[in-house]
Amino acid sequence: MANQHEDDLDVLIRTGITDPLAIGLAESLLKEGGIPFFAMDRNVAARQESGNFLGWWNIRVPRELEAEAREILRSVEEMKYAEQPPALESDDPAPGPDSEIALPEESVAGRKRDGRRAFWRVAAPLTCIAVIGGGVILWPVYKKNAMDRKLAEAAREYLVRALQGDAKAEFDLGASYDRGRGVRQDYIEAVRRYRKAADQGNAAAQCSLGSMYYDGHGVRQDFAEAVRWYRQAVDQGNAAAQYALGSTYYYGKGEQQDHAEAARWYRKAADQGYARAQCALGYIYLKGLGVQQDDGEAVGWYRKAAVQGNATAQCALGSMYYYGRGVPRDYGEAVRWYRASAEQGEAKAQYDLSHMYHLGQGVVRDDAVAVRWCRKSAEQGDAAAQCSLGASYASGKGIPWDFLEMACQRAQRDYGEAFRWYSKAAAQDYAAAEAGLGFMYYHGYGVQQDFAEAVRWYRKAAEQGNAFAQYYLGFRYYNGQGVPRDYVQAYKWMSLAATRAAAEQHDDAVSGLDLIARNMTPEQIAQAKHLCWEWKPREAPATAPEKPARW
Repeated sequence: MANQHEDDLDVLIRTGITDPLAIGLAESLLKEGGIPFFAMDRNVAARQESGNFLGWWNIRVPRELEAEAREILRSVEEMKYAEQPPALESDDPAPGPDSEIALPEESVAGRKRDGRRAFWRVAAPLTCIAVIGGGVILWPVYKKNAMDRKLAEAAREYLVRALQGDAKAEFDLGASYDRGRGVRQDYIEAVRRYRKAADQGNAAAQCSLGSMYYDGHGVRQDFAEAVRWYRQAVDQGNAAAQYALGSTYYYGKGEQQDHAEAARWYRKAADQGYARAQCALGYIYLKGLGVQQDDGEAVGWYRKAAVQGNATAQCALGSMYYYGRGVPRDYGEAVRWYRASAEQGEAKAQYDLSHMYHLGQGVVRDDAVAVRWCRKSAEQGDAAAQCSLGASYASGKGIPWDFLEMACQRAQRDYGEAFRWYSKAAAQDYAAAEAGLGFMYYHGYGVQQDFAEAVRWYRKAAEQGNAFAQYYLGFRYYNGQGVPRDYVQAYKWMSLAATRAAAEQHDDAVSGLDLIARNMTPEQIAQAKHLCWEWKPREAPATAPEKPARW
């Protein structure tokens, strides 16, 4: 854009900038802002035309972008740039032998010049760094302010057109209030604007009004009313409304739950290229809900949504490559799709990508990178990531996925942080984190040792089928730590652990079972086996369903 011909650019801006570093910064900001410009000082004729005999940096820009260009240039001009002092003479007088008593004036001047020279040698590079850093800091602020101004201007334009009866503008104004773009967020005003546009037959407004009733934003939550508005938009072929109506069937809110009907509406929206519907249809085929289970079909729909940038679909497609479902297993492709999703902020993808880095699957193993991605996910509230980050602090290295391995490590640990992250995940009833808390209470890591509290957390995890917790709960009953000694309960939990644990943990559980059985009568063993046969895992609370998207 910098080399665009000056005949295409009709506004001359005299900047007064002469410093090469400032010129470079201004050029970068103009290019980043998408503003075409022609530098006058790089063309002799153009420089003479603008009267630039002092070396000022003058440019031409399009008239419609003049205001933005001037704001960028003004911000650069207001920065302070260091100017190198005049070159010092090489024959500066040196102090004589008696300089400590009385220095000649020439020597004093020389010392001052030497001091200034030393100062500028240090100050000039630091000033350059500060200027560049200032530009990096100021640009996002400028960009956000410019965007806010554009949104506010757009909202004013929508209002003018809406007052003239423009239904599309009425909808756009409602969307501005709904999302707080250019105006203060106000759901009640958004509903009012959506309703006016919907009453004029605007399908997008009808769909959005349905979503306001579905979410209870600006109106009392009413699933039946949401469905009524969705259907009006669906009658006009609105893809977002088709997807939303499918979701009411999927979750049984506003309509009786019917996965086959949900799949039918999802397909209608997906066939129109609606990415969220394509992603939902991929999940429908993956789980076989209302359709014949088909991994290949699931991959196909996930891919359609993923190439449109849908982060959820990108993460799901990464998992299909990771497990080899519907496609040959390919860790490299799994990493590629996980990363695309993670960079959009998808918490599950960030956690899955951290797992790949920890195990070195599809990438070079790097525990530090694994922890970084895991933390991003954990800070968004992902329970699995919070648990793994807790394990990372408890182990002192990367993210250990084996809790028994964690018990054998002893370096660079932070039990306080481990306890904090385990607690966050346990608050979501995440079994592995509950088992981790039991382990910390039992050993007194990061918290006062408390066998009863350890048993409470082990039990919560064991009831969900966590083999690690079942193993340790069995030993607590065997030793009578935190609970009265009970060999029947000890045998029950140890036996359940043996059926669920893998590899070395299985062998440990079998050895523990033999140890407990030596202290039991045949009747007690029979009773314990009957308890194992009757036992069923407790299901963790279901995650909140995804709400239909607004158009």
